[in-house]
Order: sequence, then C-alpha cells, then structure tokens
Amino acid sequence: MTVTNNKALDQPGRDSLTTWIVLEAIESLLGEEYTTPESRRIKMALQTARLPTVKTLSGYDFSFQPSLDWNRVLALAELNFVARH
Repeated sequence: MTVTNNKALDQPGRDSLTTWIVLEAIESLLGEEYTTPESRRIKMALQTARLPTVKTLSGYDFSFQPSLDWNRVLALAELNFVARH
C-alpha cells in the first residue's frame, strides 16, 4: 500500500510512527478480507469437484507389484529424460 502526500508520514516523530502502524494494520485487515472468501471459495470448489486424492510415489506400495523396478520408477520421476529430448 503506497500513501503519498501525507504530512504525518513526512514528519519524523511519534505521530508518523503511529500513523504508519495504523496503515499497516489496515492493509493487513484488508488483505485478509480479500483472501479469506477467496480461499473459502477455492476450498468449496475443490470439495464439490470430488477430485481423487493426490497420490505420490512415497505412498505407493511397491510390494504390490514386485516386478516393478523401484529404482527405475524413481529415476523416471526425476524427469531427466525430458531435458535430454
């Protein structure tokens, strides 16, 4: 938040510090007023979409598929092949 042409901010002293603190508090509150409904909207949209849960390789049970080479899967997960081609 930029404040221009404010004499209280230009003059050194306690008043300018108090004004600055109040302006920072107002900016913080306004930021929360904007982000809270937006994050709530996104959360509800994701719940409504009923997307599957995110699965990662760290949670995969490699014993379920013993023929799968664990080291090869992890190497592929690094995506180094993309840089080569």
